[in-house]
Amino acid sequence: MKKSEKKYHYTIFHSDAEVDLHLIDSLKKRSDCTCVKMKYRGDWNPLFYILRRIHCSYRLNEIIKLPFRYIWYDFCYRKFDHPENEIVILHTSPFFKYDVLSFFKKWNKRGIKTYVVFVDSVHTNYPSARIIRDVMKVVPKEQIFSFDIDDCKEFGFNYLNECYYDAQLPKQNAKPEYDIYLIARVKAGRVEIINRLYDSFKKHGVKAKMDVAALPKYDKDYYKNPTVRKEIKVIDYLMDYKEAIKRASKANCIMEISQAGQNAPSLRYFEAVTLGKKLLTNVENTKNLNFYNEKYMKITDFEDENIDFDWIKKREKIDYHYKGEFSPANIIGMIEKIEKTKQ
Repeated sequence: MKKSEKKYHYTIFHSDAEVDLHLIDSLKKRSDCTCVKMKYRGDWNPLFYILRRIHCSYRLNEIIKLPFRYIWYDFCYRKFDHPENEIVILHTSPFFKYDVLSFFKKWNKRGIKTYVVFVDSVHTNYPSARIIRDVMKVVPKEQIFSFDIDDCKEFGFNYLNECYYDAQLPKQNAKPEYDIYLIARVKAGRVEIINRLYDSFKKHGVKAKMDVAALPKYDKDYYKNPTVRKEIKVIDYLMDYKEAIKRASKANCIMEISQAGQNAPSLRYFEAVTLGKKLLTNVENTKNLNFYNEKYMKITDFEDENIDFDWIKKREKIDYHYKGEFSPANIIGMIEKIEKTKQ
């Protein structure tokens, strides 16, 4: 077989997050892909379970990095029939649970080629962003994909070009139940915007539904001084994503409040396009995205004078002419092009 005809098999290691957010649905359907959930070894044994929890404790390892954590990683021991034709694809969402550097070094020794997909920006304050910076030390930049075009320009990553959304959508509602919908985590600076918008929407007769999540385990500072308006219900759990898109489907407009340091779309942009909804966002780069339509998408700083409240309320037919372009399966074609350049 000629090098140009080389056929690869892809193993996609994933966590529950990729399943819940439907980031691998189309990959599961491909005959050249195998999706494997990342998990720990030995948890069937109560003693091993306790030892593993201590050894791999995120909090403990923030204080002191314990060596050899990879011995607990089930995916490190996976055998491949033809390693020379195998390509592993990894998302970064589960990385905070694992000693990233150790298992990449282990795989590199075995000659297993790994492509990494960044779905967080390098310059954000998420824990995953710190781990992303570790990954950059051991994975060649040409084997890294990112959803953030600014990060791609700065670090030389491959741009995902919006190919990482594959949600199964609910049936469309003939008539929206509310004008605008927001689902968001409490973040520095975001609560103040949410409170101000709540007051503005009420003043201008905009029917808004807001789901604001503050997780007791991670958002302890918020619970010490809760500042969200009492009229806005704060939930202490991460909503199931199917429920989130079900609620988004009942809105006329979806709102996106990006955190500082991120100039790439969140899932709100993808939901707006696939559900056929308007989008109100503070992500400036939205105007450069593939499905940007100034009639249906508005970029704002969320100051009252820069928000068209009548536009949010106005009911009109919305069609982005979407034909499945967001499918994560498109990454296979991107990887094959990169591999051809190396031959």
